[in-house]
Amino acid sequence: MRRASPATAAAFFASLALFASSLVLGYGIASRWLGEAAVLGSTLGWILAGRRRASLCLSISVVTAAAGILLGASAPLMILGATASLGLWDLARARAGAKSPERYSRAYERLRLRSLAIALACGLVLALIALSARVTIRFPLMAAMAIAVFVCLDLLRRFLSGRQG
Repeated sequence: MRRASPATAAAFFASLALFASSLVLGYGIASRWLGEAAVLGSTLGWILAGRRRASLCLSISVVTAAAGILLGASAPLMILGATASLGLWDLARARAGAKSPERYSRAYERLRLRSLAIALACGLVLALIALSARVTIRFPLMAAMAIAVFVCLDLLRRFLSGRQG
């Protein structure tokens, strides 16, 4: 078995530092020590998580960031932390996948890391732009959009399980 490359490991720990520091700073500014404790626990979870627990860590991290916004923490810092946790999720899965022999070439890994950085940067910029926009959506439309998202996710799950099986 080979270990994940130094580039992937460095990107993982840089994302982990960005995740933890942005959320701890956001909760610290809002004087929410319990939120800071949750972030530290989540950070420990990311360190210990393998590929199977990466989705659980992502869920906990995003909920922690969303709770911070609801509790009055800095929204840009919470969004930055949530974006970093999405990168952590992808990198945790890449690190676990790299343990199978020669699954990824170095060129593919560089392309994957570059694509991940571009996708996260674009998503972060769009999310920060969305903070300044005020849009009012009526509840029936919001409910219809939520149902559409769940239907699409279910279709995607069925499609992906059909391709693997």
